[in-house]
Amino acid sequence: MKGANPQRRPSIHEPVIQSYDTKDNIQLAEHVTIKDLKELMSHFSRGEAGPSSDIRLDKGQFMGAITELLANSKWEYLLGSPDWEKQLDMLFNKVDASCDGMVDWNEFCTYMLLQYQEKDAVHNRNAPFRREEKYVKDSASKETITRVCYASNPSRYLSVTRDGNLSLWSMNMELQKSVPVCDSQPIPTVQTFQAGATPRKQRLWITDMCVMENVNKLVITTTSREMFFYDMSTKTYSVQFLLFELEYVPLCMTYWYNKSDPGGRSFLIFGDDSGCLHLFNFLQPLKGLFESPTKKQEGYLKINMKDLSDHSLKVHHILCMGGPVHSDWVRKVVYIPETDYILSCSSSSEQSMVLQDRLKKKKNYIYKVRKGINCFDFNKNLNIIATGSTDHTVRLWNPYVESKPTALLKGHQTSILDVAIHESAGQVFSYSMDVVLKVYDIKEHTCLQTVILKFPRGSRVPDHGPFVLHIQKKVTSALIVCSNDCMAEFRMGNRTNNSQVKAVQSHAKPISCCAYSPQTHQIMTGCEGSVVTVWDINSGAKMLKLSNTHGKQEITCMSIDTGGKRLLSGARNGNVKVWNFNNGHCLKKLEGLVEAEVTGILAFSEKSVIYTAGWNKCINVYRDDKDAFYLRPQPEWRGGNVHKDDILTTAYCPPNLLATASFDGEIIVWSTETQKIFRRFRSGSKPVRHRGGNKRPSSRAYQDRPANTNGASPVDKVVFLEERVKERRNEDCMLVSSESGYAFFWNIYGVAQCGGSFQTACRDGESVLAMCTDSQNKRLVCGDTAGYIAVYDIRNYCTASNKKNTIVTPSLRMRNRLLLPLTTWDPTEQKKRVNKANPPPAES
Repeated sequence: MKGANPQRRPSIHEPVIQSYDTKDNIQLAEHVTIKDLKELMSHFSRGEAGPSSDIRLDKGQFMGAITELLANSKWEYLLGSPDWEKQLDMLFNKVDASCDGMVDWNEFCTYMLLQYQEKDAVHNRNAPFRREEKYVKDSASKETITRVCYASNPSRYLSVTRDGNLSLWSMNMELQKSVPVCDSQPIPTVQTFQAGATPRKQRLWITDMCVMENVNKLVITTTSREMFFYDMSTKTYSVQFLLFELEYVPLCMTYWYNKSDPGGRSFLIFGDDSGCLHLFNFLQPLKGLFESPTKKQEGYLKINMKDLSDHSLKVHHILCMGGPVHSDWVRKVVYIPETDYILSCSSSSEQSMVLQDRLKKKKNYIYKVRKGINCFDFNKNLNIIATGSTDHTVRLWNPYVESKPTALLKGHQTSILDVAIHESAGQVFSYSMDVVLKVYDIKEHTCLQTVILKFPRGSRVPDHGPFVLHIQKKVTSALIVCSNDCMAEFRMGNRTNNSQVKAVQSHAKPISCCAYSPQTHQIMTGCEGSVVTVWDINSGAKMLKLSNTHGKQEITCMSIDTGGKRLLSGARNGNVKVWNFNNGHCLKKLEGLVEAEVTGILAFSEKSVIYTAGWNKCINVYRDDKDAFYLRPQPEWRGGNVHKDDILTTAYCPPNLLATASFDGEIIVWSTETQKIFRRFRSGSKPVRHRGGNKRPSSRAYQDRPANTNGASPVDKVVFLEERVKERRNEDCMLVSSESGYAFFWNIYGVAQCGGSFQTACRDGESVLAMCTDSQNKRLVCGDTAGYIAVYDIRNYCTASNKKNTIVTPSLRMRNRLLLPLTTWDPTEQKKRVNKANPPPAES
């Protein structure tokens, strides 16, 4: 096999490429054999020249060859479907390193070699568990352990068995004592009354247990539709309250309180076998969970669920969503205080997992899996949900993308019973019915380790409770696995290596620019650390990461060529690079005349020309020679160097309009056909260098940039209203510029003047550096330096139909945080949103 395409010359700063294949990408390295490679090579060697001939295949021929090769594979059911064509199209773009629409045998072999190297690198990693696990057995009971919890003051583990035996363990897994709980209650029947016999005792099963840490209580639920509240401050763990005659059997629970205000309201949420979720809102838990009885009672306080309204001063009962949330048993429930959402799962195929707003004001998310979801775990810092199902698959989800998971983690041979996320290590633990524990890497979506547990259960068949895994973060870093009456402890220790996942951040340094490819539905982001990352817009999955793209230089702008196959990135030193964003190969390098920041790039694939602009105050022209790697600017821009100050932003409107705007406030609209000025707004002036004044915050290199002296503000962004340009009405304003936090609307076909302006930043002193419109130019979206996003209705603003220039107030103003769903903006509610007179909203 030969190496890379000989036409490709290496760049000075060779990038580090990391690919992140998800279920939407065909990984040939895992399914192609030597026999398959020989069969595929015949497609590249057809003809009289024999196997040594350098045959190149176009996309249609390549897709046909791969379809024939993988006809009997696991993708057979996709043959002929749009999904299959999408997968093959993505595969062809990855193999086509030169982006010339043709693939040869050398390019295919290079791609396969990179796939094998990536797979080997993953399997050579250090195993997460370096020490043998510790096994312990609950000698007080032979029944299966239902749940393991952690309790503080003092630190200890609590385990409860199915038949009602509560065991206390030290942090070293040493049994301290056992206490019987939830004793069987005598149940009178008609037969016992007639015979005069003693009522028989009904055997109860423990369904779940949770700790109410702020009030030092332990809650245990049973199959007899009862909820026991135990006082943990006593050595005997005595019952303090009993809530009985619940409508259905409670199966799972979760408890939350505000750690900064332990006496404030707290929530106890539980799900039952009817698919309903119930919430107990304790108003002042430190003063008592329930009302004290008016009459003295022997033993503990017994409360009938029907009489819970008598305790309304202490606790409120709420039925979430007013009825069943799931059409099957609720298997797990978790409360997310940061967003006030409740997350639950069931075995239902229609409501497999539901993320609902507690206050019923925001959108609910429903996730569907064909065989339902047995278990899940959520991590707010990593912003992911891990689920396990009976189809032997672990799925990773973006909480606000319900259509499909971001990754499918396969490898189990039986149903998955429980999953857990280890945030600091960036790993997911999954446990299946055949006593197999697997560890997956969250970033790479690969299996790091497989452990077959050997519990000391003798000849008994493995039996498991509903909650098998427990991750202990405080005091010790450990994973506890339960099976029958045994527990296994895995000590994980503190991980400080490079596999640690940084919470929330998608880049290590601030993001400076982004680009969108409508052909592949992918977003490219670039940061000040010279890293480019490619994301799938539907799932949020990371597809590719390019490090060291411009050495130590900050990436200042990016764009996609008109063909939709190449990414162009510009740096602060004036250089521009062309990339195949499907596989990360650098295709070309455009050298700048001077070391000046690039702020705009426009690439025409059909004309083989590339335009760049920036702080060199001019428009550079590059001839896109397919056979050349290094491109130098050509003195071909016939319009000359008109700008007197640095060009800060550019915009293009098909078929032939190019707008450039500079630091001195000058805006020029060019014709790309004649390369002459079409319209000019404001005349620029030569800048005078002095301290203080306006600073452009979009680049760190502008910290000492002097102020303007001509009274105009720097133009941070320009956007064309393309739908208005198509109509060519002289009265309509078709160009929008952002200057000092205000939006200015300009007329380019009528009188060259400003038709109107209004403030778009959230407050004075802020700038709007990001601005765009929808495809119909009905709304203007602005992002300012304070982190707010504002949406304006501009459909009738500065048009012939509205000569009064009525200003429409923002329809949305919010902090841009990762945990906020993008779908919180409802265009139909825009008139009800925050208006211009209101102050910016508080950080949520």
